[in-house]
Amino acid sequence: MKWYDSIANFTDVKEGILRGRYKYPLTSKYVSVRAIGKSTQNGTYLLRITLDKSHTLSFGRFDGGRKIEVIAGEYFYIGSALAKRGATSLGNRLQRHCRKTPSKTNHRILHELRSYFDSVGIKYTSSPSPKKLFWNIDHLLDIDDAEVIGVIFARNPIPLENDWSKFLEKSGRTSIFAKGLGANDSPGHTHVQRFDEPDEIWWEQLPALLPK
Repeated sequence: MKWYDSIANFTDVKEGILRGRYKYPLTSKYVSVRAIGKSTQNGTYLLRITLDKSHTLSFGRFDGGRKIEVIAGEYFYIGSALAKRGATSLGNRLQRHCRKTPSKTNHRILHELRSYFDSVGIKYTSSPSPKKLFWNIDHLLDIDDAEVIGVIFARNPIPLENDWSKFLEKSGRTSIFAKGLGANDSPGHTHVQRFDEPDEIWWEQLPALLPK
């Protein structure tokens, strides 16, 4: 059996889905965690993000700190965490994305994410140090109006973020609003994309569609 043969059954918590029933101002009615694979502490992940209000912001040093308009709607971020332990392991990287800087309320999915990690043996630091903005995506995720509402991750030591980003670009469901954003170490790719037409059925199917 290959690592991707164990794609989670979308109705079975034991196989990788935990859903918290929360109301959101946009299209999604729940938060969700979905997993592909069963073994490693590293892998590739995709965040689904809602933004309730439009903002103009800089993404750290991206494009010289230029301010970029990010309109209200939904977005994807694709990344990888390839260490087996420490800050760049899958568990710690994902929980970092779902936390905000001190004095702000963490993303509501964080509890579901940690519960899932506990159920399948993914390790994470239970008392991490206060978050500081570092990655491009941190500047979007720290906005009060931004919320992570979905996570898909593949437990696989092979980095797949560029394959996933290209797949999303070609899917006809996303668009690029800032070329290269979130992919400073992957020239020619864009890891932050707008989810133009949120579709819950397609989202349910996405783990099976993503490149393996």
